[in-house]
Amino acid sequence: MSKGHHGKNVGASAFLLAEEGVQLLIRSGLAPASVYAIGTLPFVLGLIAYVGTMIHSGFAHAYHGAGALGLALLFMWMKVFQARFAQHLRARLRDEEVSPWTLSAFFATLCRQSLIHASVVIVYPVAFITMLPMGFAAALYQNASVLDDGSRMSARGLFGKALTQARLWPKQNHLLLWLCSPLMVCVGAALSLGTCPLLESLEDAFLVSLGGFYASILLLLALPTAPFAVITVVNVASALFLSIELFHIFTGADTLYARNPSVLFGNDLFIAIACGITYMLLDPILKAAYAIRCHEGDSLETGADLKVALRRIRKAAACALVLATAALALPCVAEPTSSEVQVAPLNQAIDDELAERRYTWRMPREIRVDVELPWLLQLIADFGESIRSGIKAVFNFVWDVIGEIWDWFFGGSDRDTVSGGGTRNFSQSIRVLIGILAALLIGVTLYLLWRAYKDRAPKPLAPVTTLGGETPDLDDEATTAADLPEDEWYKLARELAAKGDFRLASRALFFSILVTLAQREVIQIARFKSNMDYDHELMRRASSIGDVPRIFSKSAFLYESVWYGEHEATLQTLQAMQACQTELRHGLQ
Repeated sequence: MSKGHHGKNVGASAFLLAEEGVQLLIRSGLAPASVYAIGTLPFVLGLIAYVGTMIHSGFAHAYHGAGALGLALLFMWMKVFQARFAQHLRARLRDEEVSPWTLSAFFATLCRQSLIHASVVIVYPVAFITMLPMGFAAALYQNASVLDDGSRMSARGLFGKALTQARLWPKQNHLLLWLCSPLMVCVGAALSLGTCPLLESLEDAFLVSLGGFYASILLLLALPTAPFAVITVVNVASALFLSIELFHIFTGADTLYARNPSVLFGNDLFIAIACGITYMLLDPILKAAYAIRCHEGDSLETGADLKVALRRIRKAAACALVLATAALALPCVAEPTSSEVQVAPLNQAIDDELAERRYTWRMPREIRVDVELPWLLQLIADFGESIRSGIKAVFNFVWDVIGEIWDWFFGGSDRDTVSGGGTRNFSQSIRVLIGILAALLIGVTLYLLWRAYKDRAPKPLAPVTTLGGETPDLDDEATTAADLPEDEWYKLARELAAKGDFRLASRALFFSILVTLAQREVIQIARFKSNMDYDHELMRRASSIGDVPRIFSKSAFLYESVWYGEHEATLQTLQAMQACQTELRHGLQ
């Protein structure tokens, strides 16, 4: 870190520190970034999947325990690899080679990071409520990840070092968090994910619009508290939105978001994905800045920055000495000797002999140069040359990236040359394990993309017109409203009600309501759609169908309360649903 206009007792500007963090990430190369991605990406994907399951799945109660345990394990995994990521950055600051990552160092780091970061769920809420120690607490946990060098230090020793570094330069620390921390965006996403289901449950369109208005006001108020994070999440959300639109334009796939793009910004999974990408973009910069802070804090006592500067001066002096020695050792340019002068007549005799006619048929065809093409042909030729150069540059970049990843995983004696034979094997096995995990992650991602492309345009199930001699099993969740026509569902509901099975009768009557809407062409029945999807489909046509969305929401609430909830199905429930169906028929005439 440059010290031209600031002293160690004051600390560098937070803006300069963030810029130096970005430069440190660029200088460190691809290896630290891959380590960070291997550790953080599984946790972010797991968190997004857990949020989606807890909000949308009807079996959330069966998965919340195992899902929370899996998230805790992925969080521990992430913190270990973030500590390794910080080791690469600090080694770069000290101009040293990063120490090999052995199996014992991996488990030691896992124990320390798990023990220290387990208190985050208690310390962060208390610090956030009181506000004043929030910056100190954030710096403490960032330092705990940055200062873990993989050695056999105790958790108490690591916590003490992190605590000491967190007390340095409080103004710089708070400005750095204000500038680069994605914490406020994550808190805002948690609040939004908590309020989205509440807004979706409201039946009044005015209240839904009022909730969206207050959400926009909250976003504007969050801008002064975390400007760069808010700008980043808005840009990420815009890029995701445009990518979906471009996918629809180029493929023609008809999706819910292609019909009504504004629904996307109220989708909780879209919010979680945008905030997850923002976290993975900003958190490496923040950790690089804290790595520089800790390096400067250590230098106050150990003079580590001076040692690095002296080492660089020594290397520069050695290079200058080698160049000076090589320059002095070069022989002086001598005058040409008589033997060198006699070479010219010999070359002239050879050229004259080859110019004879009997040798001309062996000579290559003369290539004409300096031929001036018309301006249009010249423009086309230049365009083709630029395309060829661009493709060549892309292939060279991809090849360099693959070579760098290969060297990091399997090559380089400087990475594996340590004392003892077992350490090298452990280090090599860890790198092979990371490579296998990365390959599995890439394979799963490609498989999911292939499945999404394959099922991008599911065909709606058209209602059948005949029973075919079989009555659908209403207890089976795979049964859909498209299996019978409207009057057959209504007849089946009456038969079940006469037998006293009001729960199955409510399901048959609700399927009859869905077929009623499908026959009026206001919805399309599909196996993958939920009642919320049908509700959104009706809301998009609310201007032409009046109170139909409100009546359908009421019937869906009655059905879900007895089928998925714990309410008892009664004859009054069926009568209320039948009244809703009658109102729907009148409203659609």
